[in-house]
Amino acid sequence: MYDEKNGGEAESFSYVTERILPPAPKKRRPAWKIIIGFVLALIVLVFVVDYCLTKYELFGKRNKENHEQETSFVIPEAPSDEDKPGEEQPGAENETGNGSENTEQAETEELMRCLVHILVSDGEEKRTVSGVIVAVTQSAVLVAADVSSVNGADSIQLTFCSGESYIGAIKTQDNRHNLALLEVSMEDILENTLKNIRTPFWGSGETAEVGDEVIFVSFVSGYEPSVFKGTILSKAEEVIVDGTLAIIQTNLSYPGDGFLLDTDGNILGTVPYSENRPVIAAYSIDSLKETMENLVNGLPVPYLGIHGIAVTEEIKIGANESMPGGVYVKSVVMGSPAYKDGILNGDIIVKIGEQKVQTLSDLKKGIEQTKVGEPVIVTVMRQGTSTYNEYELEVVVGKEG
Repeated sequence: MYDEKNGGEAESFSYVTERILPPAPKKRRPAWKIIIGFVLALIVLVFVVDYCLTKYELFGKRNKENHEQETSFVIPEAPSDEDKPGEEQPGAENETGNGSENTEQAETEELMRCLVHILVSDGEEKRTVSGVIVAVTQSAVLVAADVSSVNGADSIQLTFCSGESYIGAIKTQDNRHNLALLEVSMEDILENTLKNIRTPFWGSGETAEVGDEVIFVSFVSGYEPSVFKGTILSKAEEVIVDGTLAIIQTNLSYPGDGFLLDTDGNILGTVPYSENRPVIAAYSIDSLKETMENLVNGLPVPYLGIHGIAVTEEIKIGANESMPGGVYVKSVVMGSPAYKDGILNGDIIVKIGEQKVQTLSDLKKGIEQTKVGEPVIVTVMRQGTSTYNEYELEVVVGKEG
């Protein structure tokens, strides 16, 4: 077709060219570049999501769990008198001369802030138990109590000093040390309760001496605490599996569980429930410290399964003077880590890891320094035909039950 205006032949040629010639092909990106780009984008997305979860707490549950795992609970040392709140200074008597009485009442009220009245229901049976607040975390208020008093309960009600009551549950427990850790969810706790409660001041049963004045507190008789003053009669030890518990015996006699304190209000020990004991005796907090810290931190309590007795000079004279010092293994718990990994009745344990063992307290300390699931070298002396031979046994630490 001829076009005078545009020169028909040129237009026709252009038209034909467009119709016949294919378009230039587009360049495609290599597959490896696409894969690398996708991986990099995915990595960036993961970092952004993780940052948001951590920084802005988009999921409260995850952040609370992370906080609890990273925060390690440790029983603090007893504070000085200047560090304790709510105590009157010397000479602060009122005009009526009742300063001493008022001070004592104020000290009791301050002490009650860390103690808890626990009502345990087991079918139709109800009983009162004493508890102490050991930690306040982002997710719960944790309360220690006598394990035999709360184990197997259908319902556990905790009443704090502010008067509010809450339903709690057993978080974890350790039967050897007679400890149960109860928890009340932070979602249920009122602001008024949090403002009034506190964790206790911890003392030391090791530094307490015979003749020292002590205070026994118990909720066994009702919501109002029973408070008694007495003195320390003696200090002894109770043998348990894997060691001993230090005992503080007093001149007081009272049924029920509770807590023993010094005159400064520091907790010296826990008193287990008993209806027929002649005197009040407390497990020293020094013997319970490691176990309580493990329970609060959600860690299992290390366990070997050894019934032992310290080799004393009297035992050597009566048995064998060549017997080495250490802890004599009277028996090994069937199925325990010690049983599985070759510790035998009659062995004398002289070392656990780096901890030298001469007494049952040393044995307990050595086991507490281990971690559940990890191996530890237990050095024993085993009697041969004419002498004792040294053996190093690798024992994988377990947990009871």
